[in-house]
Parts: sequence; C-alpha cells; structure tokens
Amino acid sequence: VDELNIQEVELKVYFKIGSEVSYFYDDAHNGYEYEEGDFRYSTFRYRGTGVQIVISQDVEGSYRPSYETYHINVIGLPDDSRKMMVDGEEISGTSVPIGFKEVVIEW
Repeated sequence: VDELNIQEVELKVYFKIGSEVSYFYDDAHNGYEYEEGDFRYSTFRYRGTGVQIVISQDVEGSYRPSYETYHINVIGLPDDSRKMMVDGEEISGTSVPIGFKEVVIEW
C-alpha cells in the first residue's frame, strides 16, 4: 500500500469574537505505538476580538509527524490586511511550525 506523505496540515480558523477550543490527534496509523505515548494530541485555544486573533497550542505525546508546518487559513476576517506573529516573531506568509506556542493575527 502506498503511503501518503503529508507535507503540511491546513488549520481552518473561522473568525468570531469570543473563545473556542479545538483538538487534533495524529499518530502513525499502523500499530499500537500510541499505547506507549507515540501520538500527538494538540489542543488549540482560540480567542478573537475586534482587532486580533490569538491561537495557542498545547501538545501531548511524543509522535513526530512527517509534516513540519501548519497552514493557517483564516476565514471571515473583517479586514484583509493582517500581521501574523508566531511566538513573538513577525512572519510573512501563513505557514507556522507545528511546535508553535502562540500565533497572533492582527489587522
């Protein structure tokens, strides 16, 4: 069976004023290694205001996936001009490392 080599995972973020929590689970999909902690369980916390979005991430498990980045796709922002910061550093583009602690999007 041919394995799919995922290069990047898209996170769709729908703008709203308020808070949300989402979860993402991943593992090797081919055995019972998850029983020994070889999995990745990400908790994403979203907080949106009239001028910014803050997304924080907590990760459990030791699984290292093939992909190294998340593509942040924000849908429904009130303004198209935006600045994105990852762990305090401004970036260009919308790809962030999977190990990020906090993403801030301002407009």
